[in-house]
Amino acid sequence: MHSIFQIEIPEKNFDEVKIEELVEMNEKIKSCEMEMTALTEYLQQKGHGQAATYISNAQNNLFTYLRYWMKTGVVTPKVTSRLERLMREINRRIKKFAFNWSEKGCAKITRIIIKLICDPKSWENHWDKKMKFGGNIKLSFCGIS
Repeated sequence: MHSIFQIEIPEKNFDEVKIEELVEMNEKIKSCEMEMTALTEYLQQKGHGQAATYISNAQNNLFTYLRYWMKTGVVTPKVTSRLERLMREINRRIKKFAFNWSEKGCAKITRIIIKLICDPKSWENHWDKKMKFGGNIKLSFCGIS
Protein backbone atom coordinates (compact mmCIF):
# COMPACT_ATOMS: atom_id res chain seq x y z
CA MET A 1 0.00 0.00 0.00
CA HIS A 2 2.75 2.48 0.86
CA SER A 3 4.23 2.24 -2.63
CA ILE A 4 0.88 2.95 -4.31
CA PHE A 5 0.08 6.26 -2.59
CA GLN A 6 2.42 9.20 -2.62
CA ILE A 7 1.90 12.75 -1.43
CA GLU A 8 4.21 15.42 -2.73
CA ILE A 9 4.54 18.41 -0.42
CA PRO A 10 5.86 21.62 -1.99
CA GLU A 11 8.94 23.04 -0.26
CA LYS A 12 7.08 26.20 0.72
CA ASN A 13 4.59 24.07 2.73
CA PHE A 14 7.28 22.44 4.84
CA ASP A 15 8.76 24.16 7.88
CA GLU A 16 10.76 21.93 10.20
CA VAL A 17 10.59 22.70 13.91
CA LYS A 18 13.73 22.48 16.07
CA ILE A 19 13.67 20.25 19.16
CA GLU A 20 14.13 23.24 21.49
CA GLU A 21 11.18 24.99 19.87
CA LEU A 22 9.07 21.83 20.13
CA VAL A 23 9.68 21.61 23.86
CA GLU A 24 8.98 25.32 24.38
CA MET A 25 5.81 25.27 22.24
CA ASN A 26 4.50 22.15 23.99
CA GLU A 27 5.02 23.81 27.37
CA LYS A 28 3.21 26.96 26.21
CA ILE A 29 0.33 24.92 24.77
CA LYS A 30 -0.04 22.97 28.02
CA SER A 31 0.07 26.23 29.99
CA CYS A 32 -2.64 27.75 27.78
CA GLU A 33 -4.79 24.63 28.09
CA MET A 34 -4.47 24.71 31.89
CA GLU A 35 -5.48 28.39 31.92
CA MET A 36 -8.47 27.63 29.70
CA THR A 37 -9.49 24.74 31.95
CA ALA A 38 -9.24 27.05 34.97
CA LEU A 39 -11.36 29.65 33.15
CA THR A 40 -13.94 26.99 32.26
CA GLU A 41 -14.15 25.87 35.90
CA TYR A 42 -14.43 29.48 37.08
CA LEU A 43 -17.25 30.22 34.64
CA GLN A 44 -19.02 27.02 35.65
CA GLN A 45 -18.76 27.93 39.36
CA LYS A 46 -20.18 31.39 38.66
CA GLY A 47 -23.18 29.84 36.91
CA HIS A 48 -22.17 30.72 33.36
CA GLY A 49 -22.61 27.24 31.92
CA GLN A 50 -22.96 28.26 28.27
CA ALA A 51 -19.77 30.32 28.36
CA ALA A 52 -17.95 27.46 30.09
CA THR A 53 -19.15 25.01 27.44
CA TYR A 54 -18.09 27.39 24.66
CA ILE A 55 -14.56 27.67 26.09
CA SER A 56 -14.37 23.93 26.68
CA ASN A 57 -15.48 23.11 23.12
CA ALA A 58 -13.11 25.68 21.63
CA GLN A 59 -10.22 24.30 23.68
CA ASN A 60 -10.56 20.84 22.14
CA ASN A 61 -9.59 22.02 18.65
CA LEU A 62 -7.64 25.19 19.36
CA PHE A 63 -4.12 23.80 18.98
CA THR A 64 -4.74 21.18 16.27
CA TYR A 65 -2.79 23.13 13.68
CA LEU A 66 0.23 23.61 15.95
CA ARG A 67 0.30 19.97 17.00
CA TYR A 68 0.13 18.80 13.39
CA TRP A 69 2.85 21.22 12.34
CA MET A 70 5.13 20.22 15.23
CA LYS A 71 4.58 16.51 14.54
CA THR A 72 5.07 16.54 10.76
CA GLY A 73 6.74 19.84 9.89
CA VAL A 74 4.03 20.37 7.28
CA VAL A 75 2.46 23.82 7.19
CA THR A 76 -0.98 22.45 6.50
CA PRO A 77 -3.17 24.27 4.02
CA LYS A 78 -6.21 22.50 5.41
CA VAL A 79 -8.56 24.18 7.83
CA THR A 80 -8.19 22.66 11.28
CA SER A 81 -9.80 25.01 13.74
CA ARG A 82 -13.49 24.82 14.51
CA LEU A 83 -13.98 28.53 13.87
CA GLU A 84 -12.38 28.29 10.43
CA ARG A 85 -14.54 25.28 9.59
CA LEU A 86 -17.62 27.20 10.70
CA MET A 87 -16.72 30.20 8.55
CA ARG A 88 -16.00 27.96 5.56
CA GLU A 89 -19.38 26.25 6.00
CA ILE A 90 -21.21 29.59 6.26
CA ASN A 91 -19.42 30.85 3.16
CA ARG A 92 -20.32 27.68 1.26
CA ARG A 93 -23.98 27.88 2.21
CA ILE A 94 -24.31 31.61 1.54
CA LYS A 95 -22.70 31.29 -1.90
CA LYS A 96 -24.99 28.39 -2.75
CA PHE A 97 -28.36 30.07 -2.24
CA ALA A 98 -27.98 33.65 -1.02
CA PHE A 99 -25.50 35.11 -3.49
CA ASN A 100 -27.86 37.88 -4.63
CA TRP A 101 -29.46 38.65 -1.26
CA SER A 102 -29.17 41.99 0.50
CA GLU A 103 -26.57 42.42 3.22
CA LYS A 104 -29.33 42.44 5.84
CA GLY A 105 -30.82 39.20 4.48
CA CYS A 106 -27.41 37.50 4.39
CA ALA A 107 -26.76 38.60 7.98
CA LYS A 108 -30.05 37.05 9.10
CA ILE A 109 -29.46 33.75 7.31
CA THR A 110 -25.88 33.68 8.63
CA ARG A 111 -27.16 33.99 12.21
CA ILE A 112 -29.56 31.14 11.53
CA ILE A 113 -26.79 28.96 10.08
CA ILE A 114 -24.49 29.71 13.03
CA LYS A 115 -27.23 28.84 15.51
CA LEU A 116 -28.08 25.68 13.59
CA ILE A 117 -24.45 24.49 13.41
CA CYS A 118 -23.17 25.64 16.82
CA ASP A 119 -26.16 24.99 19.02
CA PRO A 120 -28.65 22.62 17.37
CA LYS A 121 -30.42 21.86 20.66
CA SER A 122 -31.10 25.56 21.28
CA TRP A 123 -32.36 25.87 17.69
CA GLU A 124 -34.75 22.99 18.28
CA ASN A 125 -35.93 24.50 21.59
CA HIS A 126 -36.48 27.88 19.91
CA TRP A 127 -38.83 26.35 17.36
CA ASP A 128 -40.59 24.23 19.97
CA LYS A 129 -41.39 27.39 21.96
CA LYS A 130 -42.19 29.54 18.92
CA MET A 131 -44.52 27.06 17.25
CA LYS A 132 -45.88 25.49 20.47
CA PHE A 133 -45.66 22.03 18.94
CA GLY A 134 -46.02 20.10 22.17
CA GLY A 135 -43.79 17.33 20.85
CA ASN A 136 -46.12 16.27 18.02
CA ILE A 137 -44.01 17.64 15.13
CA LYS A 138 -40.27 17.56 14.45
CA LEU A 139 -38.68 19.98 11.96
CA SER A 140 -35.39 19.21 10.24
CA PHE A 141 -33.44 21.64 8.08
CA CYS A 142 -32.32 19.67 5.02
CA GLY A 143 -31.06 22.56 2.92
CA ILE A 144 -32.31 24.62 0.02
CA SER A 145 -32.12 23.55 -3.59
